[in-house]
Amino acid sequence: MYCYSIGITLHREGPHDVVEQFYRLFKLAELPEERIIGEKVEVLGYRLFSDKPRLGIPLRKLRRGFQSFDWPIVFQLESLLFHGILHTSEVAEISNRVLKLCREQPRDSVAALLRTFNSNIPYLTPGETVMECFEGLTSKAPSGLLDLPPGNFNCYHVTFTPTRMITEGPYPTQSHRIIRRYKGFEDHFIRVDFREEDRTQYGDDREVNSIPFLNKRVGKILKDGFPLGGQDFQFLAYSSSGLRNHSLWFMSKFNHPLEGRIDAARIRDSIGDFRDLLRHPSKYGARLGLAFTATRPSVKIRRDQWEIIPDIVGEKSRLFTDGIGSISEELGDEIWEVLHEDSVGFDNSSMKPSAYMIRFLGFKGVVTVDKQLGKEQSNIRMRLRPSMRKFGKVTDEAEIEIAQSFERPSRAHLNKQLIMILEDKGVKQSVFMDLLNDAIADVYRTDDTLEGSYSLMKAHLLGLNYRLPWILEQLERLGCCIGSQPDDHHINVDYTFLKELRKAAQSSVLREIKNDARIPIPDSYLLVGVADEGPAYRYREHLPSDSIYELREGEIYACIQETSDDEPQYLEGPCAICRSPLTHPGDVQRVQAIGRPPAGKRCFFAHMKNVVVFSCNGKRPLSSCLGGGDLDGDPYIVIRFPGLLPPKYDPPASYDAPKAQLLSRECNIGDVCDFVVTYIHSNVLGLLSTRLLTIADQSKYGIRDRDCLKLAELCSQAVDYAKHGVAIDLESNPLPKTLMRCKPDWRASNDPNPRETDYYTSTRALGYMYRECLKHRPAENNNAHSPPDALSSILKEKICPYLDPESCIDRNSDTILRIFHRYRDELRYICNTHILSETSGSPSALQESEVVMGTILTRYTDKNWRKDRTWRMKLHTKMLVRDVKVSLKVLNTKGVDPRETLELAWCAWEFSSRRTSEFGTNSFGMVALDCLLQSLERLSQLADA
Repeated sequence: MYCYSIGITLHREGPHDVVEQFYRLFKLAELPEERIIGEKVEVLGYRLFSDKPRLGIPLRKLRRGFQSFDWPIVFQLESLLFHGILHTSEVAEISNRVLKLCREQPRDSVAALLRTFNSNIPYLTPGETVMECFEGLTSKAPSGLLDLPPGNFNCYHVTFTPTRMITEGPYPTQSHRIIRRYKGFEDHFIRVDFREEDRTQYGDDREVNSIPFLNKRVGKILKDGFPLGGQDFQFLAYSSSGLRNHSLWFMSKFNHPLEGRIDAARIRDSIGDFRDLLRHPSKYGARLGLAFTATRPSVKIRRDQWEIIPDIVGEKSRLFTDGIGSISEELGDEIWEVLHEDSVGFDNSSMKPSAYMIRFLGFKGVVTVDKQLGKEQSNIRMRLRPSMRKFGKVTDEAEIEIAQSFERPSRAHLNKQLIMILEDKGVKQSVFMDLLNDAIADVYRTDDTLEGSYSLMKAHLLGLNYRLPWILEQLERLGCCIGSQPDDHHINVDYTFLKELRKAAQSSVLREIKNDARIPIPDSYLLVGVADEGPAYRYREHLPSDSIYELREGEIYACIQETSDDEPQYLEGPCAICRSPLTHPGDVQRVQAIGRPPAGKRCFFAHMKNVVVFSCNGKRPLSSCLGGGDLDGDPYIVIRFPGLLPPKYDPPASYDAPKAQLLSRECNIGDVCDFVVTYIHSNVLGLLSTRLLTIADQSKYGIRDRDCLKLAELCSQAVDYAKHGVAIDLESNPLPKTLMRCKPDWRASNDPNPRETDYYTSTRALGYMYRECLKHRPAENNNAHSPPDALSSILKEKICPYLDPESCIDRNSDTILRIFHRYRDELRYICNTHILSETSGSPSALQESEVVMGTILTRYTDKNWRKDRTWRMKLHTKMLVRDVKVSLKVLNTKGVDPRETLELAWCAWEFSSRRTSEFGTNSFGMVALDCLLQSLERLSQLADA
């Protein structure tokens, strides 16, 4: 987003003639004087927002009035000022009205009302005044924020742009150990982003020296903090993903009843022992960040219940077990039970994970379920390795924090880097085109059958918060169908909102295919990597080698099982394996999947599902051959599709680790702040990756071009920049130049205004695929409104054996109306808040169908911001759906009569199906439909039992 013209109005004030000074600077910059329009304009300054002494009386007086309110209310009142839509006298009028409300309603309800008001202001209808909007909200029944399960909290957000401070929230965010440690004081922690005016990340414009600006705008806030609502917020720390997104944690001081005065420095000092890192600001910041990783709480474990065992080391000190440990089966079951006590969409057929990504004291990595552990005569329930230890921390008991559980396999997809490398390794272009055409055909098949719809949604992880794939699958089993083909055995239940959902899914998938070449790979999976523990047992217990079945060099094991009702599928035969990001031709390797392990020998991985097990034998760990991967949570693409198995071999890359730059003294938090500024300026991974692919497209040597190999090494260094702190110096070591001025046409996919003369027709697979994608658009829906009457008739027939579908509606009407109003208000806040950017001062709210599908369809160039914003929206939506399910008594069903949940769900569905033209009713109906179908399934199971 750029501003190509700007009008500046200057006024004379005091002894300094600012107009003459502007003329002088204009000439100094050698700008044409005729561009200045020297017209005098009579203006009257009210100084409503001035903070200068004697001038800023309105603003200072207003903020003094804020002191009578609690922080959640002050934050919302300050937000009204920062939005720049209301002036101080209008905010003062609202503040007086809020003072009266606080005497009538709970604090949380007033704060929630103001939050809704804040988000509604940009969307006022023509002729509607601000006060009319406010009074309309106050006339409704009060409603607080969502009640959240453990591991989540309502977080406040602030975004600093070059000229603005944007406030948002609070809305649900996954917590970390520090937030959980100070339960009840969550309001003192705030998430801060640094972004451009259009919310994109600060870019990598090499023609501009942005360091002075970043030091002033970002560095100053990091070091000095910022005031907000009468509190001073100071920089605390960042997680690794937060740093990549330029999103950091700040906090204000508070008094804790047990620990006393708490500030940022005290929290950092309490996290662990970092004495060996205090000359290394980037590594110190990264290690601090482990305590700020978003995790879920699980099970506590005593010090005598876990131990540290040695890593398995190969040649050149390479670790076969880098980042991997193990837990007993009993402990794994306890963790799984805790995670699903309050989970939305928990299915009894879900697989128990064979692996978890954890944070524990100063350890990080993955632990696998070891069935042998716990059978020995000891208390040990968890084994960790030195490679997992990132800093010291001693305590008698600590909680195992779950960053991710791997209960189901993910589908593997192509991407631009993988396509370019596979093509240069001998894979034919026709294979990619066939996969592309199949993927596009699957998109349009969603309008033909329910199976086509839910299969696409499963493959692309769409509609999961509303369990839409499961709902459609259940409807198919009930004899329902969609599409225009007549069928005497099925009833067509298609209706308007279902069509809107399918169109949103089609748009989302087609965008991914065109912009990112994200195409499903048949019979292939994305699995977390783990180690074969057989050699560790053999070394530790001195077992004979012929008594244990171990993976040999070049072998992998993987068993896929999506649900406990499915048959396990053992991968067998030749495969290709890789991990993202891919930059070097050796990042894709051929391996042999062993299938089902043979009987007769002890095998320590035979029970594992939905992970890929690597051998601990050989000269070099396979994971390190795949773009320098390890086993602390990296997912690996396992390709079985024969057409994509590369016939050509390239040795894996091997780069020396960059030498860390150490300070001559112990660092302080100011040095970490300086590193953050440097990181924002010097993070050029995207630039390097794009240049590499462009040269590979233009060179006859492809990905093996000398400049591509150089860029691959730079990419490897850039990936580790956040940890090692060694920036890519593009001034003394300029980037290799492209072979021609024009760019390949497939790069136009992310250009909002592509010019034909800037691009050439690429003859690589990516070019042919991109041009094929341009021919396809989502199918147009019939604009005629069609209600879900046919579906209601089928549901009524199914529930009749359990209840009277007519008489129950009146007695539950007030309950359903209250649940819906709470749902609708929060849904509107989601749609208004989680937009990608404000365009021309008139932002476009998300559509209801986007929220249900879990996608944001607005065209936008910053993929990282889209991904981050979508993740926030999906978590927020997940908590909203959970809130409704709690009200409908579908969660925590112990002691609840399933007929009661069926009755509430039916009444909610009937309510929504009769009001399909109102905002929120259609998606509310999807939650009700899920609850109804779950209740029917539960009643059927009880009858069978």
